[in-house]
Amino acid sequence: EATSSVLLPQSSGCIKDDLKNQLITGSAVEADLKNGGLAQRLIPASCLYGLQVGPACNEVHEKAATGSWYARSCIQAVNTSTMRAKKNFKDYCCSFTDSSALEKGIFQVPSNASCAIQLGKGAPSLTEEAGDSFNAVGLL
Repeated sequence: EATSSVLLPQSSGCIKDDLKNQLITGSAVEADLKNGGLAQRLIPASCLYGLQVGPACNEVHEKAATGSWYARSCIQAVNTSTMRAKKNFKDYCCSFTDSSALEKGIFQVPSNASCAIQLGKGAPSLTEEAGDSFNAVGLL
């Protein structure tokens, strides 16, 4: 469940705009089946998890069915019984920037997902002048 209280349990739920725009691509209001009513769901950047959801994935599923090796590998990222049970299963696939990148094998799946996040001037630096090292994930 991608809500701010689940994704950011130890924080106030606020993410600075420059960082937020790198981590979250949008949100949607959906029915909350667990608690009733409505809930705002965050849509994380696909590079965070190596997955994406949207109409671009329909084309990937079609290419996988016709034998494209990279498309089949891309679909394997979401090919679980839980995902296959979804009505919109073909809206899910691996993370890629565009079709030509996928055709060249340039895509991410959960096992190799990563994002190039700009942490800003307030973050420690790995330059020689800084003399400090840090864990970038810990900074988040």
